[in-house]
Amino acid sequence: MYGFEAMTFNIHGGYLEAIVRGYRSGLLTAADYNNLCQCETLDDIKMHLSATEYGPYLQNEPSPLHTTTIVEKCTLKLVDEYKHMLCQATEPLSTFLEYITYGHMIDNVVLIVTGTLHERDVQELLEKCHPLGMFDSIATLAVAQNMRELYRLVLVDTPLAPYFSKCITSEDLDDMNIEIMRNTLYKAYLEDFYRFCQKLGGATAEIMSDLLAFEADRRAVNITINSIGTELTRDDRKKLYSSFGLLYPYGREELAVCEDIDQVRAVMEKYPPYQSIFAKLSYGESQMLDKAFYEEEVKRLCLAFEQQFHYAVFLAYMRLKEQEIRNLMWISECVAQNQKSRVHDSVGIEELKHCLLYTTLELETTILSTQQEIARKEDELNYVKELLTKAMKERDEAKAKYQSLRLQLQQQLEAAANLSGTTRDAEDKLRGGSEPNNVGSLSSNLNPQLPLPMPLAELTEKLASKKPVPEKGKFLEVVMEAGPLLQTLLLAGPLPRWQHPPPPLNSIEIPPVTAPLPTPRLLHHQDSTISTTNSCFSKEKGLVHHE
Repeated sequence: MYGFEAMTFNIHGGYLEAIVRGYRSGLLTAADYNNLCQCETLDDIKMHLSATEYGPYLQNEPSPLHTTTIVEKCTLKLVDEYKHMLCQATEPLSTFLEYITYGHMIDNVVLIVTGTLHERDVQELLEKCHPLGMFDSIATLAVAQNMRELYRLVLVDTPLAPYFSKCITSEDLDDMNIEIMRNTLYKAYLEDFYRFCQKLGGATAEIMSDLLAFEADRRAVNITINSIGTELTRDDRKKLYSSFGLLYPYGREELAVCEDIDQVRAVMEKYPPYQSIFAKLSYGESQMLDKAFYEEEVKRLCLAFEQQFHYAVFLAYMRLKEQEIRNLMWISECVAQNQKSRVHDSVGIEELKHCLLYTTLELETTILSTQQEIARKEDELNYVKELLTKAMKERDEAKAKYQSLRLQLQQQLEAAANLSGTTRDAEDKLRGGSEPNNVGSLSSNLNPQLPLPMPLAELTEKLASKKPVPEKGKFLEVVMEAGPLLQTLLLAGPLPRWQHPPPPLNSIEIPPVTAPLPTPRLLHHQDSTISTTNSCFSKEKGLVHHE
């Protein structure tokens, strides 16, 4: 709906409206996205973007590229365009453009406070802040311990001061309170922006009311879903809902009592503009809800360019440009991680950023608890080491004592052995002085470890078993063929040795016997047998003579 503002709009806003519509023509088209999805590396993406408005910002970047580099350069182009429009704008357009950046300021404040709470480096956090949301005193946010100090020390001179006064409490800053602070600030910001647009009137008020109402309803749905299963009560939810929008007031009352995603779906399906959004989702599914909301928002932003003589085109262009940068970041990440199959699964990047932030914070909390657990385990390990050292010391002492006792026992055994050896020598001397013909002295000097010889009858029976009786007149031949008699006798045991042998006797000469010559081996055995036989006969005769 147009009023008299159309007659005077071009006086102050016509030039910048033409500029922003020219910027809009530089947005990536569907063909550009199709070509980007076919890229194999980030250098291919850079080469394709060199033919677009991003070319001058990426042409001097060396290889290899990173996703963060592409996002930073694309964001830098957006910031330059915004600063150019802000420098050329006059009131009330300049104030309208400043309102666009308040959302980024809130995100930066929450990022700094949350990172400081988890002991992150301030300089590292500043690098992650959005350039459109920077202000002079943002680096001093790290010194605040509660919301009151945060306002008094930092935010009192920023545009967020009027919004922050509504969420000042004496509570310390923690994860839950920070999220409540974020949503409270966004609520105050959207309501203030809505009132400002209503004062402008005309097409600006009409189009901006629709865009801001959609934003307020989307935040109400996200707050409801994210607070399910948390300590946030129904009254707390109501305080975070904006006081305008299509769901206000009855839809907000119903959302405040929802306990699961299906109840939220039932409430939203009562409103025709949101039926198409939830019709794309299955029951119990909430992961793709953010994607559906972004698609609906892009449609509404594109429709804002269908009318003229209003300021909504500036907000529409900034939001579309931010969505384009999120798309480039998603495509670049898929290409860098070799996940090209997921290029078309564009999801809500903002939700992913928040999830990544909270996942990082949870990971840091887990790391801290793990470090504490490791320290406790190290203390236990040190205690076990002390016990082990003490046990080893006691073992060494016991071992030394054992060695001492063993040495004493060994000395005692050696002394006893020496004493027994002296006694044995005395006994041997006494035995040596006895009568040489004593049979008992002979048997006592035999080696006790040698086996006793077998009896003569048993030995004879064993040797004669299974052997034929020699024929008459051939006894000597059989003896020579049987092998050495001494070797045969040794099989039965060692021969006794005389300690005091009797005097030698004259041997009996054996008459010569004619016999065939044997082989050398048999001759050797024969000589041994004859000599052994003669010796035995001599000893036997000696014994008989002694008797």
